[in-house]
Amino acid sequence: MDMWPDCITATRQALEEAEHKIVFDRFHVAQYLARGVDWVRGQEHRQLMREGNPSLKGSKYQWLRNRSYMSWHQQRQFTALRESRLKTARAWAIKRNVSEMRSTFILAICSSIQLE
Repeated sequence: MDMWPDCITATRQALEEAEHKIVFDRFHVAQYLARGVDWVRGQEHRQLMREGNPSLKGSKYQWLRNRSYMSWHQQRQFTALRESRLKTARAWAIKRNVSEMRSTFILAICSSIQLE
């Protein structure tokens, strides 16, 4: 289901116990989490720049890009960033963990389905 507030409201009005029936699709969840990482990065980047620390400068797309599309050099730079103690690194780790949990959950469901 779309995460748009009006869709959620309409579903709540149309269905009994809608809170137990609403499931958001993976695209919208991933998009929501990516926006969260980017928001944290933007806030932290502004703060660090005021302090004279350019460590997040030019890193926006590294946080949003799929690592499989990064060159070796980009992966190396990104590894240093994500292993840092930045808030952005923690936000990215949460995003990654949610993605991994979703994948594990889907695999568990698929393996429990018996084909006839």
